[in-house]
Amino acid sequence: MRDKFGRFKKGHIQSVECHKTRFQKGHEVCKGSEKGWFKCREKHPNWKGGKIKRTSRGLTYILKLTPKHPFVTSQGYIAEHRLVMEKYLGRYLKPKEVVHHLNGITTDNSLKNLMLFPNDSAHRQFHKFNK
Repeated sequence: MRDKFGRFKKGHIQSVECHKTRFQKGHEVCKGSEKGWFKCREKHPNWKGGKIKRTSRGLTYILKLTPKHPFVTSQGYIAEHRLVMEKYLGRYLKPKEVVHHLNGITTDNSLKNLMLFPNDSAHRQFHKFNK
């Protein structure tokens, strides 16, 4: 199921068997479906606590592993600033709602640094009038 360079061929679904060769010696491979894969992450030697940094449009954001959230990425992550705002409001944010970082530092996800806009248009107008 791999090409001559060791990459998986198009359309191949990675099974648990495929992962065995990628772990360090002695690592326990989780058995079962993809959902079981989330339980296994904490045991992996490269586990960093479920937080990663991703760069989008030149800005770095912190993503947090939250596999049961309704708006996660395909890998099970969601932006931490959205989680902070959801916890404050006590509800899930709508997909069109935008969370703005007031001081411009996108890794500072404290509540006092966040501002919620109903849509991207309102967010752009805020930037237009507050230059």
